[in-house]
Amino acid sequence: QNPFQTDSENTNTTTAKRSTIDAYYQVKDCCVCDANQAITSPPAPPLCKRCLTYKQQTAVLLHQQLRYLETRQQQMHDGCMKCCATRCPQMTDLCVSLDCSVPFQKKNVAQTLAQTKFVLQFIEMESVNPQIDA
Repeated sequence: QNPFQTDSENTNTTTAKRSTIDAYYQVKDCCVCDANQAITSPPAPPLCKRCLTYKQQTAVLLHQQLRYLETRQQQMHDGCMKCCATRCPQMTDLCVSLDCSVPFQKKNVAQTLAQTKFVLQFIEMESVNPQIDA
């Protein structure tokens, strides 16, 4: 099955797939530009036609997002080290304060960072070995 279906092909298959609960929870927005028109299907990340066509521009945007997320992750980590009054990086992972929202934020940033790296890897792989011309 082609992971890069057009919108008309996707409309016919979406109605048939609505019988499973997974069809209701699939992401339909592009994960790079937030357009409501992702044309890829799992296991590929949800990407729109524009982001697939302009792979270099998409890669630049993803690298900027990676830099921001890595900086944010480091800032939160440094804040945790000051709060815990420790120089040991592993000690900040043991923090269980219910009053602090930073552990949740750290987990959220780590998850977004992993997703962004996955999308960037997919874009770079597609640039080297394109399966279809978008």
